[in-house]
Amino acid sequence: MGKIREKLSKSFDFTRRDIYLFKRLWNTALKKYVVSVFIAFGFMLISAGGEAYSLSLLKPTFDKAFFEKDHVFMGWIALQIIGVFFLKSMALYAHVYIMGMTGLKATREMQIRVFKKFLDMDLAFFGRQSFGRLSTLFSMDSAVINAVLQSFFTKFAKDILTIIAMVCYMVYLSPQMSLIIFVLLPAIAFPLASLGRKYRAIFGKTMIIHENFTTFFMQILQSIPVVKIYGKEDFEKNKAHKVLSGLLKIEKKGLKISARSRPIMETLGGFAIAGALILGAAQVSSGIITTGDLVAFLAMLFACYRPLKSLSGTFIQMQTAMKGTERLFSLLDKKAEIFDKKNAVELSTKKAKISFKNVDFSYHQDGHKKKVLQNISFEVPAGKTVALVGISGGGKTTIMNLIPRFYEVEKGTIKINGKNIKDLSLKSMRKHMAFVTQDTMLFGGSIAENIAYGSNDENVRHEDIVQSAKHAAAHGFITKFKNGYKENVGERGGRLSGGQKQRISIARALLKNAPILLLDEATSALDTKSESVVQKALQTLMKNRTTLVIAHRLSTIINADKIIVIDDGKVIEQGDHNELLKKKGYYSKLYQMQLKKKEKNATK
Repeated sequence: MGKIREKLSKSFDFTRRDIYLFKRLWNTALKKYVVSVFIAFGFMLISAGGEAYSLSLLKPTFDKAFFEKDHVFMGWIALQIIGVFFLKSMALYAHVYIMGMTGLKATREMQIRVFKKFLDMDLAFFGRQSFGRLSTLFSMDSAVINAVLQSFFTKFAKDILTIIAMVCYMVYLSPQMSLIIFVLLPAIAFPLASLGRKYRAIFGKTMIIHENFTTFFMQILQSIPVVKIYGKEDFEKNKAHKVLSGLLKIEKKGLKISARSRPIMETLGGFAIAGALILGAAQVSSGIITTGDLVAFLAMLFACYRPLKSLSGTFIQMQTAMKGTERLFSLLDKKAEIFDKKNAVELSTKKAKISFKNVDFSYHQDGHKKKVLQNISFEVPAGKTVALVGISGGGKTTIMNLIPRFYEVEKGTIKINGKNIKDLSLKSMRKHMAFVTQDTMLFGGSIAENIAYGSNDENVRHEDIVQSAKHAAAHGFITKFKNGYKENVGERGGRLSGGQKQRISIARALLKNAPILLLDEATSALDTKSESVVQKALQTLMKNRTTLVIAHRLSTIINADKIIVIDDGKVIEQGDHNELLKKKGYYSKLYQMQLKKKEKNATK
């Protein structure tokens, strides 16, 4: 008894959770379409009623048309059948079309909502999520609305209504024989609830594997040259084979669970029909019911069996939809860690002073904390250029990422013009910044569109785009393309070289004309000639702008107003180029190493 109570408790908890998810999905995405849903529901009632009515015509057909040989009445029955089937077909058409359109609209709206949610989240969120998970959330889980509409409002509800209509008529024909149905339904419901709970758990596991494989697949596609140069084709094939073999094993379990509903339905259906035949024959012999009653009842029972059997499959389908709904709301419930305060101040300035005071920062990943900045303090005076130097991994890029609040400081403060950046509106603050990263990011589209992306003006002039490209030493190679500024750069700028992509990125930053300029290895992918041209353009751009520069090639930041040396997340030296050379410290050693390397390369 204890085990039975435990199973019943789990089933009820499971059902309550489904009801909660369904209510939330209704209130979130479907409530606005309540009129369309009810109209479609009305057409479904017509269809279900028509099916029951068409079978009810078997009773008068046998009792009057066949046994009494009333041919006129037979013709009337035939006309009714044609009319009912026509009405049912029109109702089905209207229902399918209305529900289909409602599903498409609701799905599109949910996808827009998910997309907006992605854009509202901070960088830390994306660092914790795989590409596969984010892709699945947008493409598959957002489509659960349509799946719920199709599985519940179309299949499930139609089958339930059909069963109700037929059971009502069966009770009218023979209350005693109808008891078979009331015994059959609970015998079907409890096993299905148990199977549904198990299938949902299996489906959750398959989704995780699908996400991981999607991420793996995208990484391979983006790294094909690396795979081929190192001859790792077989290695990657074996990895894919192992993952997909594991997926197959789990999907087999799901298939077994799904298939178990079939023998349950078939066996119980067989008992129901056999019982109805025995009891019905006895009632016909006793004169309680007519032959027409028995034929109509059996036809109804057979007709009930089809939607009952369909319900088992639909119930399993609904579990996949409910699992997707769980995942969807898990995303929508997440809150961005970085957001505007209630009374955030709008930043509006043409000159900006940036100051760091006792700033600490750590990255959090998979429950682990990694400290990367400790007690960072420095100032970037308005209109001046400050360079961050040091070995890779020292925390320079992290410092730069903290200024636009891509991440939140753990301790200390960052201020712009004396105001804590936490008190400033994110949008207005970032509007005052132009950022060129070491990992160049371009969007699929034309060169002009990518440069124009940096403008705060949606109606940016083509002349301004060209001017920015000229300053970034990009105009020359752009005009060599067949389509010039209309040339498509390909996915992620794949049709351009690294240097070309970086110059377009610089042109984009130049076009923004922001008072704060953040340059993270902005010239790292340029050849010596292009770098010289771009450096001159950047020097012009940096005049009277607050500029923070990261550069490994120290020759590019000699003229900076201040150089800050970062090592292991700490500021170890500050000063201009000449001051730091005189100190003969870390910067001086780094500079001498690069100078010797340059001289050595020149003598080759």
